[in-house]
Amino acid sequence: METAEVDRKLHELNFYIQRNVRYNLRRAAFFQRWSRFTAFVGVFLGSASAVTFISTLPTYVSVACGMTVAFFSALELIVGTGQRFALHCDLRKRYLELDERLQSESRPSEKVIRETWSAIRRIEADEPPHMDALELMVRNDVLSSIYDQEDLVDHYIPLPWWVRATAQWINWDTSQAAPIKAQTATA
Repeated sequence: METAEVDRKLHELNFYIQRNVRYNLRRAAFFQRWSRFTAFVGVFLGSASAVTFISTLPTYVSVACGMTVAFFSALELIVGTGQRFALHCDLRKRYLELDERLQSESRPSEKVIRETWSAIRRIEADEPPHMDALELMVRNDVLSSIYDQEDLVDHYIPLPWWVRATAQWINWDTSQAAPIKAQTATA
């Protein structure tokens, strides 16, 4: 195989690994923040001083606070944020191990590239479904770290602020998303 072809495959592989490292980092951080918020709500609204204060307020406030704690605790159990946090940390670690192995090769051969893709497929078997908008966001992050501003417009896919803000919760359809350059060419 030609050197240019190996370089292209290596670039694609490195990009894919970096994108997945960042994706799993963001998912793990999201679930960790969610878990901490739920714990805060439970501890704060369930503490003796809060209960004492709340009990002096109208009954509906006490009921609302109790329902809030119950809601967030149930959500924590249903979603399993602790397990999801651990899963995404593990997936990120596995991708980083692949990256380390690949970077330790002075000139990775086609065989090493194939073996790495094979290892990626094994990791993907353990991954939950990806959130498409979040995946585009981390793709843009990796692109921004690789390309300068001039070349970035060929690849960068902008997303509306509301999609970026809710990308952890809603699996937005991004099939019509296009790079900046393609958007300006069709406009």
